[in-house]
Amino acid sequence: STLAHWTDRERAAIIGRMYHTLCVGGSRELRGEVRLSGERLVELDINSAFPVMLQVMMPGAEREVYRDLLASGDIYSELGVGIERTEAKVQMMKLYAGYVYPHMTLHKEFGRRFPEATNLITRMRHGGETLAAKLQNLEAEVTIKGVGVWTAERSLPFVPIHDGLLCLPGDVESFRVSLMENFERVVGVSCVVEGKG
Repeated sequence: STLAHWTDRERAAIIGRMYHTLCVGGSRELRGEVRLSGERLVELDINSAFPVMLQVMMPGAEREVYRDLLASGDIYSELGVGIERTEAKVQMMKLYAGYVYPHMTLHKEFGRRFPEATNLITRMRHGGETLAAKLQNLEAEVTIKGVGVWTAERSLPFVPIHDGLLCLPGDVESFRVSLMENFERVVGVSCVVEGKG
């Protein structure tokens, strides 16, 4: 695949990752059309990767409350009461980037339930780092350094996409297990891996 345009190279210099066009600016629908030797690739995705990874960074007593929230189902719906799930995900991404807007529904609820974590996220951003960068580094540790090394040892083709990948249909179960094992090794908690498309 072609590397994304120059602005992504600038971003890579800051956060230490390079993106291809299937990740940045690429259409999700087009991912379902990617083929290798005529065979359509299957997308696997770690379900709610950032929210699940965030639990290991939650301070003190808030960690258990957050873990219970994750276990209750859809964190976006729980924190984004009264707004569409898509908007809740957008608001959560802004939170990961270190922008805490008390007027936003999800941010208000997150801040109410997790004041220490909210302060930590704000302090990180003011200190020149972001929660998003830390979570992206964990994500890369799982998909690139973990699954990437595993797949190279087996000569299995795949395309990494943030918290997931594209692989051949016959390799889906092997990649699913590798994603789950590497996630638990790196993050210290289990995850769910789902197929898309």
